[in-house]
Amino acid sequence: MFTLSKQQKIGHYVVAFPIKEGDYAETYRVKDNEGKNYFLKLVDLAKLNSKQYDDDGNVIEFDIVRHLNHPNVMHFVEDAELIIDGRQMAYMVSDFISGQTLEQIYLCDGGSNPYKVREWMVDVLAGLQYLHSLPTPIIHNEVTADNVMWDAVNHRAVIIDFGHARRSTDSRRTFDRKGLSPYYLAPETAGGLFSPQSDLFSVGVATYRLLYGQLPWHVGREDDIDDELQILREQPLRVPSLSNIAAPDGMVETIAKALSVDVAARFGTAEEMTKALKGEIKVYG
Repeated sequence: MFTLSKQQKIGHYVVAFPIKEGDYAETYRVKDNEGKNYFLKLVDLAKLNSKQYDDDGNVIEFDIVRHLNHPNVMHFVEDAELIIDGRQMAYMVSDFISGQTLEQIYLCDGGSNPYKVREWMVDVLAGLQYLHSLPTPIIHNEVTADNVMWDAVNHRAVIIDFGHARRSTDSRRTFDRKGLSPYYLAPETAGGLFSPQSDLFSVGVATYRLLYGQLPWHVGREDDIDDELQILREQPLRVPSLSNIAAPDGMVETIAKALSVDVAARFGTAEEMTKALKGEIKVYG
């Protein structure tokens, strides 16, 4: 059950309608006093675990998003803490994006044009290049087709949901895989390791999903599948050919390289993967 109801006031905003309810957070579409739309994420602080706070007691997600500024990354507006029904809560407001997630677009259209997928992924990689190139790089850790929205007004893909994002300097003990899809996670994350290359692996999975309508490896469930998934990933990856349809040159090879189980065999940077997707560099192997 959602904490807030329609027309309820929270801070400077009024709830338009609820969007999504999770284990510790809820998202809403809200309006300000001038009727402008925003997204609001409401977090029950008592339900957060210690890994979701930094050493200063700040919610890591909010503190990370607060400092971001890139057209392909969700835009922070403000955050605050408050008491609701005796519970300590916090909320974060971000710009409203008029559009759908890439997963929703795929399901509605019944498929994706390879050139459109490339356009989406180039935007995603631009956002990741920004995150990975910050003075203290940020690793998103949850790049999926559900966590990228197509902004229909500004015609660009935008990375959302930084609930599992971490700074590159954070201890691997702060990384929690609970609630994440194991199919999108790079193999090394099972040991708590995360890096720009693990984000690029996730981009590879998302690209594969949007092109072929399936995941590159699939066990049939979400829980306790790490061992089975590892066995599947040790087998040669099946990347169907796009030769029977109009598709960008090198796209299949780019996906295969991004999905390498060996971290060192993946792209070194998001910029390098972008160049491969655009056909500006040749992908071998």
